[in-house]
Amino acid sequence: MLKVINWIIYITCFIVSVLLTIQLLTSMSINPVYQSILGVIAFIIELTAMVAFLKAKLSWKQSQKNKIDSKKIVAILLFGLYGLYIFVAINSAIGFYSMELNQSNITYQENQKVSKLDENTYGQYERQIQMYQD
Repeated sequence: MLKVINWIIYITCFIVSVLLTIQLLTSMSINPVYQSILGVIAFIIELTAMVAFLKAKLSWKQSQKNKIDSKKIVAILLFGLYGLYIFVAINSAIGFYSMELNQSNITYQENQKVSKLDENTYGQYERQIQMYQD
């Protein structure tokens, strides 16, 4: 039962990770061919990372307990590689969403400027109409 729960968690995390990576990479272009290629690449990258993690876990379990053998070294290298992948993925996501937030703030500020400009123009028109009516 515990193994089934572990696999459900692995698969769920894998799917979420693939979807977020695809969103991150495909938003960099409006070209549909480029987006579809990046979707496949994102899937391959995520699958490779998951396999590296599971292989590291298996190598660690198969290594001798109190000895440093080749399986333990392989496990340490694969865990390090997976850690590097997580580090890069988190930093990429933070950069992407920071950029999106900054862009929405710039858009909001530009809309505020246009709104104030419209109010000023409306006020000028109102004054001109008042002058003509008097």
